[in-house]
Amino acid sequence: MSVKTLSFLFVLSSFFNLGETGCNQDLVGMSGVFTSPNYPKRYPNSQLCIYTITVPEGMTIKLTFSDFNTEYVHDNVFIKKDRTVLRKYNGIQIPDTFYSSSNTLTVQFTSDYSVTKTGFYATFTGICPDGADTKQCSDQCKDGKCHPCGGYCTEGCKTGFYGTHCNIQCGLHCRQDTCALITGVCTDGCTNGFYGNMCNLACSSNCNQRICEITNGFCNSGCKNGYYGNNCNNACPNCNTEGCHQTSGVCTDGCKDGFYGNKCNLACPSNCNQGICEITNGFCNSGCKDGYYGNNCINVCSNCKTGGCHQSSGVCTDGCKDGFYGNTCNLTCSNNCNHGICEITNGFCNSGCKNGYYGNNCNNACPNCNTEGCHQTSGVCTDGCKDGFYGNKCNLACPSNCNQGICEITNGFCNSGCKDGYYGNNCINVCSNCKTGGCHQSSGVCTDGCKDGFYGNTCNLTCSNNCNHGICEITNGFCSSGCKVGYYGNNCNNVCSNCKTEGCQQTSGVCTDGCKDGFYGNTCNLTCSNNCNRGICEITNGFCSSGCKDGYYGNDCNTICSNCKTEECHQSSGVCTDGCKDGFYGNPCNLTCSNNCNQGICEITNGFCSSGCKVGYYGNDCNTTCSNCKTEECHQSSGVCTDGCKDGFYGNPCNLTCSNNCNQGICEITNGFCSSGCKEGYYGNDCNTTCSNCKTEECHQSSGVCTDGCKDGFYGNPCNLTCSNNCNQGICEITNGFCSSGCKEGYYGNDCNSICSNCKTGGCHQSSGICADGCKDGFYGNPCNLTCSNNCNQGICEITNGFCSSGCKEGYYGNDCNSICSNCKTGGCHQSSGICADGCKDGFYGNTCNFTCSNNCNRGICEITNGFCSSGCKDGYYGNDCNTICSNCKTKECHQSSGVCTDGCKDGFYGNPCNFTCSNNCNQGICEITNGFCSSGCKEGYYGNDCNNICSNCKTGGCHPKRGVCTDGCKDGFYGNTCNLTCSNNCNQGICEITNGFCSSGCKEGFYGNDCYNICSNCKTGRCHQSSGVCTDGCKDGFYGNTCNLTCSNNCNQGICEITNGFCSSGCKEGYYGNDCNTTCSNCKTEECHQSSGVCTDGCKDGFYGNPCNLTCSNNCNQGICEITNGFCSSGCKDGYYGNACNQTCSSCTPGGCRISDGFCVNECNTGFYGNSCNKRCNELCVGSCGRLDGYCNACRSWRFGKYCEHSCSNGCVNDSCSSVDGSCSCKYNTYYGDQCDRRCSERCIDRRCVELVPSGPPQCKGGCIDEYKGPYCQTRCPRNCIKCNDMACSVCKDGWFGDSCSSLCPNHCVNCNETTCHICQEGWHGTVCQNTCPENCQNGCGLVTGECTKCKENMFGRFCNSSCSRGCKQVSNQSTCNSTGCLNGCVHGRFGYLCDESCSSTCDEGCGMDGVCTNCVSGYYGNQCQHKCSSLCKGGCDRAGTCTNCIDGYLGEMCDEVCSYAQCGACDRDTGNCTSCLTGYYGDTCNETCHSTCVGGCNWEKGTCFKCEDGYYGDNCSSNCSVRCLNECNIVDGSCLGCDVGWKGRLCNESCSDISPECTECDQTEIECLSCAANWFGPTCAERCPVDCFGGTCDVKGDCITCESGKFGPRCDKLCPVRCLERICDMDGNCKACENGHFGSTCDLNCSMSCRPTQVNPVCNYTDGTCTDGCVDGKRGANCSEDCMEGWYGKDCKYKCGFCDENKACNLTTGECLVYGCQVGYTGSKCMTEINQKTIRFEYVYIGIGVIVGIIMLTIVGVVLCHQKRKSQRQWSIKIKSPFSMPLETGDKIHGGNNSANDDDHSLVLISETAIVSESVADNPLNA
Repeated sequence: MSVKTLSFLFVLSSFFNLGETGCNQDLVGMSGVFTSPNYPKRYPNSQLCIYTITVPEGMTIKLTFSDFNTEYVHDNVFIKKDRTVLRKYNGIQIPDTFYSSSNTLTVQFTSDYSVTKTGFYATFTGICPDGADTKQCSDQCKDGKCHPCGGYCTEGCKTGFYGTHCNIQCGLHCRQDTCALITGVCTDGCTNGFYGNMCNLACSSNCNQRICEITNGFCNSGCKNGYYGNNCNNACPNCNTEGCHQTSGVCTDGCKDGFYGNKCNLACPSNCNQGICEITNGFCNSGCKDGYYGNNCINVCSNCKTGGCHQSSGVCTDGCKDGFYGNTCNLTCSNNCNHGICEITNGFCNSGCKNGYYGNNCNNACPNCNTEGCHQTSGVCTDGCKDGFYGNKCNLACPSNCNQGICEITNGFCNSGCKDGYYGNNCINVCSNCKTGGCHQSSGVCTDGCKDGFYGNTCNLTCSNNCNHGICEITNGFCSSGCKVGYYGNNCNNVCSNCKTEGCQQTSGVCTDGCKDGFYGNTCNLTCSNNCNRGICEITNGFCSSGCKDGYYGNDCNTICSNCKTEECHQSSGVCTDGCKDGFYGNPCNLTCSNNCNQGICEITNGFCSSGCKVGYYGNDCNTTCSNCKTEECHQSSGVCTDGCKDGFYGNPCNLTCSNNCNQGICEITNGFCSSGCKEGYYGNDCNTTCSNCKTEECHQSSGVCTDGCKDGFYGNPCNLTCSNNCNQGICEITNGFCSSGCKEGYYGNDCNSICSNCKTGGCHQSSGICADGCKDGFYGNPCNLTCSNNCNQGICEITNGFCSSGCKEGYYGNDCNSICSNCKTGGCHQSSGICADGCKDGFYGNTCNFTCSNNCNRGICEITNGFCSSGCKDGYYGNDCNTICSNCKTKECHQSSGVCTDGCKDGFYGNPCNFTCSNNCNQGICEITNGFCSSGCKEGYYGNDCNNICSNCKTGGCHPKRGVCTDGCKDGFYGNTCNLTCSNNCNQGICEITNGFCSSGCKEGFYGNDCYNICSNCKTGRCHQSSGVCTDGCKDGFYGNTCNLTCSNNCNQGICEITNGFCSSGCKEGYYGNDCNTTCSNCKTEECHQSSGVCTDGCKDGFYGNPCNLTCSNNCNQGICEITNGFCSSGCKDGYYGNACNQTCSSCTPGGCRISDGFCVNECNTGFYGNSCNKRCNELCVGSCGRLDGYCNACRSWRFGKYCEHSCSNGCVNDSCSSVDGSCSCKYNTYYGDQCDRRCSERCIDRRCVELVPSGPPQCKGGCIDEYKGPYCQTRCPRNCIKCNDMACSVCKDGWFGDSCSSLCPNHCVNCNETTCHICQEGWHGTVCQNTCPENCQNGCGLVTGECTKCKENMFGRFCNSSCSRGCKQVSNQSTCNSTGCLNGCVHGRFGYLCDESCSSTCDEGCGMDGVCTNCVSGYYGNQCQHKCSSLCKGGCDRAGTCTNCIDGYLGEMCDEVCSYAQCGACDRDTGNCTSCLTGYYGDTCNETCHSTCVGGCNWEKGTCFKCEDGYYGDNCSSNCSVRCLNECNIVDGSCLGCDVGWKGRLCNESCSDISPECTECDQTEIECLSCAANWFGPTCAERCPVDCFGGTCDVKGDCITCESGKFGPRCDKLCPVRCLERICDMDGNCKACENGHFGSTCDLNCSMSCRPTQVNPVCNYTDGTCTDGCVDGKRGANCSEDCMEGWYGKDCKYKCGFCDENKACNLTTGECLVYGCQVGYTGSKCMTEINQKTIRFEYVYIGIGVIVGIIMLTIVGVVLCHQKRKSQRQWSIKIKSPFSMPLETGDKIHGGNNSANDDDHSLVLISETAIVSESVADNPLNA
């Protein structure tokens, strides 16, 4: 110990008694007691006692004082953590129990030089975190020691146990019962018969002596007889002698009878004779049992006469049973064959068909034949068709509009003509809009022209509504009688817009009298610019001919004059008349001068700064900065610095920086070269290159070459390259890096970077790398880097080329023996060429026998050189290799080379070699063999070379054999070149012109048009003009229009109207009016109204008014009645309402109501209201009511005061309550003072408590002063570093200071000290004078004396926190994670071990235990640490022992490593090996049966029933054909169609939809109901026509129209749209698409509010919801304008504020004038907006004190009268007009005085200017002005 330390301790001991009994104790343990010195006697003076308490790691400390008595302030007990004071106690109060945050704590006791007490008695106890109980040690802990909280054993475990708590037993089979402490792995191996880390896995019972490898359980001593595999778990199955190869399981002596395969694990097919088969492939070499065939005998001989068939092909030996056909008799003859018998080869019914069927297979039914008989081949009906059907096979229905439903049998033309109103060959077209209803039977042209309003060939087009009289030209729809006013164009569909007189030229639309002002263009559709003078422009181009408004220019005045001095510019160019404003330039002054120009001015033409640039800028526009100049000045043009660059910069203009490596940082101004040289270690012109790897760090300033050469290990110029690590001593030549001292052993080359490889002795030549003693065996090359082939004998080859000098192993050839001898007869081949010594095996060819002969060669043999079938081909094949099939030959024989059929083609085929089919329409089905032409001609009714074209509708059935033109013309009712078109049914006699189909003999009555397809509708006599369709004798009653297609209104008298326009000429029914009588007389007393205007004849019903009675009286009128003209309530208002229309409320009056004229309440106001009309609310803070006139509150709520209770009581009032008059109150808590308790005590008073000793005087602090202040008012500050003081001295100093006045500074880092010693240090420091720093990993400081850490930073531990915890330790809140014994809270997920420094296996699921044993394994792994992978043959994984959960298909056994017994098994029983499912396509017990070929997706594996059939098949085996009319599929069981082709129905889809009705195009499969009809038809059987007013005549299947003709609605379009619909247009539900002006609602039957702002006459509102679209009339607001303006507002949109009306009375809602009670005092005018004063007279308080000064005023008036009675003088009065509102006052407005008398002209002012000068009689009181 040093002299300095001894001397310090001597001084310290002279102040503190350090050796007193009970002081300075180290208290270690779970609990303990400590006291102050001499306790319970008084402790000595000048004591410094330190008690260091330590409890076990992981625990915290509970500290309790049971007795405590020290000198107040001066003798202290400190609780500290390191040097941080956590608590400080003194006095007599026993401290609260203290809980530490760690396992260590320091208690320090100090006493001063005077006054002692009895001191303290304290106990400490160690407690576990979170209050947990302490743990009992496990019995298995060594020496019984463990951590009291964690419970983990601190000294390890007893033998046989492991884990942190030693509570896990070592494996039962660990040798000597020993295992690893953390993992439990058996450390001394396993007892015999067990293996694995934990010795918990048993060796297989099939291992010899039951011994196995400890790591994997492999049977290293071999397997017992009859088993094989690593673990000997696989049985040798079905071997002759039970013996098999121990590794592969191949049977040593072959298989038992009935089994085959390498491992004899496959059963021979059950149908083999004697159950025996080939051991290699399972083929039945002894043949099949009767009734089976094929290699494996799994195919059944089916439907053979005698049951026998060929063993290979399955062809029936004696043919098929009756009713079956095909090679293997697997096909069924049709049920419709006579006797059910058919041809064995093709299934044709050679004995003919049953009656009613036809075709080769008799599967087609004869439909609709007269006698059910038809031709057996073609299906043509023998005796013609039933009535109503036509076509060769009578399968087509005659058109429905044919007369009598009969048609031509060949083409379906209506030869008996069409029904009335139809035309065309098939009578499917309707005659429409014809005058007389009749049209031409072929063309449909109306016989007598079109009805008025229609045009076009078939009158199907409507004239425009804008044509005069609605009539137009019949050919093109042009309005021949001109357009209605306001429309133009050929069809009058264009509107004349913005014309002066609404008229425009009928053709061009040009306005007759020009455009309205403000519009231009040919059709006046363009708007003049707002900037034109008077808004007028040229009509042709929109130019502002009268010039532009000020500030605009251009032809259309839309360009603004910008930045001009006088805002005037040239009207065309925009050039400013008087130039630009300063700071702008350009033409027209739209550019800004640079801010850097002197005075901001520039040249007007180009923006150049003519007066020069500001200092520091240059360039024409002064926008470039002078940079880095010495004086900041530069040349105004070039920017060159006037006085050169600042040091460290260069260039012109000084914008580049010199290199930092230049000496003094200076460089040449022109190029930046370092003229004063480079700093040491750098070189180059600019000194930016580093001298690298030089011995002395010096190099040449230009080249960088090192002055004294390179450091060892570097080379190059300049020493920037590194020598190779393989050089001896790491040194190389400085010029090229060569290793001059040679290479290290095992390397070679100039730079020693090449490795000597595969040398016998490891050494090689230093330059070439050639091995000194040659290569190791098995390697070759120079330098020995190549490997000899494994197929060389002894694995040795020549060192130079790798050739196998000792020859090849058997079965290989070639220099390097890498080629295999394949398919040789004896297995051997030539060592060089690979040619087989004894030729190829049968069936192979080629030099090395690597190609296979074709299966179609006779005996499977071919030429060895080229594979040609030298012994010829099997029957039915040809070609060198016999792989091409002879097709369609008569005898199945063909030329072996060309494939040409030896005896020609079968009938019906042609081509070489017979691969094309002749047309079915050739006579006898035969054609030329070369080209397929029908050499014997075509069957009747066909034409063309190949007879595939049909002759249709010819008179005699014959046509030209090449072109198809009918020989004798068309049958009646058909026309066209090939007679394929049908004449209209409406032609007379059904005949039409053969060239164009026109009805040459005219139309049937009721039809018109060229082809007679148009119907004469609603004609009186049913007749109409054959061309135009105009009715010959006019319309039936109730119809009108050219073709009588329009219906008169139901409201016309007698239902009759004018034929031309539909006007009700005989007048309207009662209750309707208007031209068409469709408008209802509404709200009339007698329901009668004027027929034209709708004005009610006898006035309106009560409650309605207006013309025509469409407005409702106000609900507030008495009896709901009002005046008919204006809606005023003539009988008065209901209580609570007033005004003309009783629409204003006076609801706050007491009973008695208000005056109807102005709303003045007759009696009093309801509680809470005041004012004349009681419409103002008392302040909500009033209690009860307020003054009727002034609104003053009678009383306030407890926390408010003032006239209107507008003030809040002070926060300082007790209960927040105060006097409602002046706000005075009692103050809270002595923290407030003053009458209203609105003043806070000083912040310097403790708790801000004070007492006011003298009213209005300063309050004295009641509880003393806060730190740093003293005095009765705490107004005086203590000395600078003093916390507590009095008038004498400081009692407590700030940290770091000491002494009476706290003027002495403690040592550095010392917080609390005296003259010699620090009691408390700053955090991070310790020592007697805080001179030492705490260890860096301490948290919350360290011990004052020892420097030991109170607590460690996260993941550190130890007395001085200098050891790191493992990252694997688990963190719990803010506690330490470990101590010297290991991790305290266990390991984080995925880690294990005592220090959690080992990782769990990656295949663990949910982590592992402290011993590393996985909680669970991830899918596919097993073992303690999940280190083994489940077999790939497992399905669904395996258990912890590796046993598979299930096997994949085809495997069985515990490990799923055995193959199922039968080849076609999909899966088999895991124990027995029997099939439990078959591969797709197979069925049966052993899966040896094949599913039928038309099964889709296989069949049931037990019964062979198909899961699904191919499209077109059904039945259990999918062997029956679906009907041809089925839509894709049929029911798999009974063949019923799952859907029919369009136009067909029935279970088998063999009935036509046209059977229901000719117009039925699609029908329900099972019901007699049509799903869709032909155009214009509807109904369940399509027998009804669509309603006439359906648009285009189209409707849905129910008869509901898709859309209606204009003006109609409803499902059948039989209702008229509401009359108020705009243009009478509505939707299908009758809802208007828009309303006439003034109406709204879905049917436009509601009137817009009269409060909506009107447009022209009617108020305008939104047609859907009635909201006002153009705003409200003055005084109204809201979406529907139903609300008055808010009180105090008036006028348009309620945006103007009322003036100062008397008593704040509301003003007139429309004009803003104040009502009856005039203005408030001090304001005048009709709107009370003018404030009156004489010079500065104010009248705000005119009535205040009026009683006091009334006498003075009277005397003043008398004096004025006496002095001025003889003369009248003119006085000027200044009236200050106060107009803070939106309504401006204008010169000439009258401003009325306070009496508001309308006739008192003497008291009115005329506004001359802002200050009005008014003449007035001296006798008049100026206050009245």
